[in-house]
Amino acid sequence: MFNKILNLFSNNKQTNETKSVLPMPDISYTEEKDRPEYLTKTEQDIRDLGIAATQLKDQGNWEKAIECLQKQKELMPLVKTEFTPQNYMRLPKFLQQAGRMPEAIVECDFVLNNIQSSYKVQAYNDMRIIYNREKKNKEAYYYGRLSDAWQAIMYKSRTSIAPENSESIDFWKKNINSHFKKQSNEVVNSKILALFETHLVTIENSFIEFKKNYKTPPKEKYSYIKDPEKLSRRKQRDFEKSLDEYLMIEGNNIVSAFDNALKSELNIQQ
Repeated sequence: MFNKILNLFSNNKQTNETKSVLPMPDISYTEEKDRPEYLTKTEQDIRDLGIAATQLKDQGNWEKAIECLQKQKELMPLVKTEFTPQNYMRLPKFLQQAGRMPEAIVECDFVLNNIQSSYKVQAYNDMRIIYNREKKNKEAYYYGRLSDAWQAIMYKSRTSIAPENSESIDFWKKNINSHFKKQSNEVVNSKILALFETHLVTIENSFIEFKKNYKTPPKEKYSYIKDPEKLSRRKQRDFEKSLDEYLMIEGNNIVSAFDNALKSELNIQQ
């Protein structure tokens, strides 16, 4: 789980509020008598900080809004609530908009280095937005393609969410071409399309390799299912679950190869 991973990364000894580092920002917090029973005090504080950050941002008070999100980030690993990259990527987005891009990059790296693979589609797309705002078109294009690279893997591992024809380069051309308009380099664009097509082939080959080695669970596992249709659906779910786990792990290697080629083509130094 994303929340638990971040907790381990930040400080596996930090288990309660008494070990917090940052002071609580001076905002209006929900009074104890008004807190819903299903929320702990820390969970309510996290909500209050998020709401306050939005209000302060709308008022143009970026410094205090960022202060709220920094404290929120510190508190989130301390609760059982599951958070997504959208929750954690608010901080780098605010930092960038406040003119603190170096700090935004540090926060992006923190998130990317500590999330499960299935969340990287959103995280990389958020980085594309951040670099777009900085008018750094090449970097924005780069992170957009990494988002696409993970999205292609997600579509292969979770067919229920995959649009028709998502295994074909034609499906991806519109998105890639539209993002590339600001680059105005058709030669490089053609090369990127070729790289992505190779990426799709690699995903397909990995899928074939998985199917070849996949071992159907023993019959005993399904002995309680008498209906043939239900049995078929259950076996398919087990297959897709195993495939998802396989591609989310193997996906790091697949995307890494695409990433290296992409950086070389775009001449991006990291």
